[in-house]
Amino acid sequence: MKTKLLALLFLAVSLNSCTTDDSENLPITEANLVGSWSLESHTMNGKPMNNFKDRFTFTADHKVTLIEANYQSKCSGTYTLTGADLKCVFTIGEKFTYRLHIKSLTPDRLNWETKVAGEGMLNEIYRK
Repeated sequence: MKTKLLALLFLAVSLNSCTTDDSENLPITEANLVGSWSLESHTMNGKPMNNFKDRFTFTADHKVTLIEANYQSKCSGTYTLTGADLKCVFTIGEKFTYRLHIKSLTPDRLNWETKVAGEGMLNEIYRK
């Protein structure tokens, strides 16, 4: 009985060590940012907000597209990444700039925050 229990424990530990963990943080680099990210959730000052259907797409040549499905709008621009600070610049009649701080980046999840004037801290989580 003791041998079977030890064998089962060994098997469980061995199987667990062979799995990959998609929740591991990646370095915050342009290469890891590239792709399409769909909004999963967002909060303002820690309080949940309405569920929007935003999607950002970042390309290797520093282009960004934002699709705001709730407003049926799409805009394109450019981005720069300096450390964990992301700056997206869109021109919609006039220049509009998003300044975001990336809190974490995994193979399938992007979490950033930004201060919204007069409202507070916006925290958003996107899925790849």
